[in-house]
Amino acid sequence: ARDLAFSMSRLFSVSLLLEMADWTVEKLSEAEQIKILSMAKMWCAQDLVRLDSFNQTNRTVSQAVSLT
Repeated sequence: ARDLAFSMSRLFSVSLLLEMADWTVEKLSEAEQIKILSMAKMWCAQDLVRLDSFNQTNRTVSQAVSLT
């Protein structure tokens, strides 16, 4: 559940950053636009959702813990 929560928070952060980047096109100077857009590209390039943590072993362990 923790990895899922972190993945969701990273996706939400990226969505806000992309909204801000879209807003900068109309409101800010070109230098500020480049800064925000490069930051958005950097965030989007990273591994936002780590699916390797959602494997069968983790599910089995989680089920065992929840049953005790």
